[in-house]
Order: sequence, then structure tokens, then C-alpha cells
Amino acid sequence: MKRIIGRLCAIFAFSTTILLTAAPYGSAQGERWKSSEIIRPERLVKLISAKSKAHPLVLQVGFGFLYEGGHIDGSVWAGPASRADGIERLERVVKDVSKNREIVLYCGCCPWTECPNVGPAFDTMRRLGFKDVKVLYIPTNFEQDWIRKGYPTAKSGRPASR
Repeated sequence: MKRIIGRLCAIFAFSTTILLTAAPYGSAQGERWKSSEIIRPERLVKLISAKSKAHPLVLQVGFGFLYEGGHIDGSVWAGPASRADGIERLERVVKDVSKNREIVLYCGCCPWTECPNVGPAFDTMRRLGFKDVKVLYIPTNFEQDWIRKGYPTAKSGRPASR
């Protein structure tokens, strides 16, 4: 019996490892959103670079010092959504935005599975009635997954507001 239980545990551990490494967006965050609610950096670059289509509103929902150091060109700093004052700022930033507008949220402070900001920001946007909200998939951090890839980046001395 111990041998059977040991083998079952080994099979379970192996299967879990395979599933976690195969998950395209990391285990914790990937289970949080539907695939239609996640956007990859290369897709966002196409959207913000398009001349004929209305661009999504891109909101950086992380820490101000990260925004100052480099952010997606054209994005708006909406405050760290892991804090109450960040949620209040996010609410102010989107106060006059159409509920049907395409919105992309990103942070990039840390690995995707550990980000404290995108989840609360996403929940807030849904609570406020926004219908087309996506989170930007940044697996490692903004520096590695956006800046080093040469995607459109801007720097500012202070976080911009809308």
C-alpha cells in the first residue's frame, strides 16, 4: 500500500510540474483571468502603433518610481493598486472614461505570479463597470519584458496624469 501511495504522489508531483511549466501565464495569475483578458506585449505594441485604430487607454497601476524610470509610451500612471490611495487615484483617472473603452493595465514591478497591483486594479475596473479591460502579460518585469525588447518607452520626471 505504501508503494502505491508513493507512486501516486510521484505521479501527482510530476503532473503538477508539467501543468505549471506549461501554463502560458504562470499558475497564480493565469488562473485569475480568461485568455481574452490577457494581452501580450507584442500585441499591445501593434495596437498602440496603429495609425488608423483608436488606441487603448494604457494604465500603469504600479509604483510611481517605476513609471518615472520608464513606462509604455502614451501610458498614464494610475497609482499602485495594492494600496487604498492607488485605488482612489485609479478611480479618479478613469472617472470620465467611457465604460466601453478598451483599457490595458500593467505594472511590471516583479514576476507576473507575484504582482500585487494588477489584480486589485482589474477588480476595481470591473467593479466600476468597464467592459473591455485587459492585463498586460509581463512574465518577469517591465525592464526585461518591455524595455530590453525595444518596445515604445518614455521616461518622465514625474508620473503623468490624465
